This record gives sequence, structure tokens and C-alpha cells, in this order.
Amino acid sequence: RVKNGEATFTLIVDMSVKCLESFCISNRETGDIIQGSGDEQEVYHLVRFENIAQKNKEPSLGNWIISDWDDLLQGNVWHLKE
Repeated sequence: RVKNGEATFTLIVDMSVKCLESFCISNRETGDIIQGSGDEQEVYHLVRFENIAQKNKEPSLGNWIISDWDDLLQGNVWHLKE
């Protein structure tokens, strides 16, 4: 894609992120657990980051965006963000 007379392209990085997660729903009044538990589980999430770059220029490090998370956002790998 040409923008302002210069070729631009989208950098895409897929990263596996290791997390400790817990899931628990409890009754506010009684404290009884309704669903889940307080136990932590090790899980991995696939996160897709995108950044715009121009030919022969270093990409800006602070402009990365999350375009998808575990395929929940159905990220479009061919879409150029503006």
C-alpha cells in the first residue's frame, strides 16, 4: 500500500502468553461458590499484535495494537489499520 508517496505495510506478530488464571463466581452475601474455584491454572493465550511500518524506516515501538486474542476477535490479517 502506498501512503503519502511511501510504501507501507502491516507487521503481524503472534505471541503465546503464559498466564496463571482463576475463575470463581460467588454469592456476595453468603460467600458460597456458585461456579468455578479459586484454584489457579496455568493457561496459554495466543495474542496477535499489529503495527504499521514504512519501507526503510524503523517501526514505531509504541504503536502496536492487539488485533486478536485466542481468535475471539476473528482478526483480519489482511486489514491495514489507519
